Amino acid sequence: MRSHSIWIAVASVFLALAAVPVYVWLADVPVLRSSGLPAFFLMALGTGMAIFAARKNRRIWTKAVAGFNAAILALFAWFFFVGAKVPEAAAVTTCLSQAPQFTLPDHTGQQVSLGDALSTGPVLLVFYRGHW
Repeated sequence: MRSHSIWIAVASVFLALAAVPVYVWLADVPVLRSSGLPAFFLMALGTGMAIFAARKNRRIWTKAVAGFNAAILALFAWFFFVGAKVPEAAAVTTCLSQAPQFTLPDHTGQQVSLGDALSTGPVLLVFYRGHW
């Protein structure tokens, strides 16, 4: 059983390390990007496998592998929930809340003045690059 636990420990490291590329690969799927479920699943599976291997083979290196996997899981959780937090934008919006007066062409080529648009109600400015 010791030889099996060695392979389980090695496989657990590969699972834990493969979780980050899998997360990046699946980042185009909004639900998976915002929840991180595939990465957390792979890391938790790898950590569980490493703990299982450490209980079967009580050598120090199998315990170190379990600790390594747990540390990777904890670091990924920290970066996912704390490190990737978007900073508050209140300081930027307070100083840029009022645009200067200007006149620019709209999407049909007609000249539009900000003052004229504000006289009819609130204005939402949208700047886009390229084609729609």
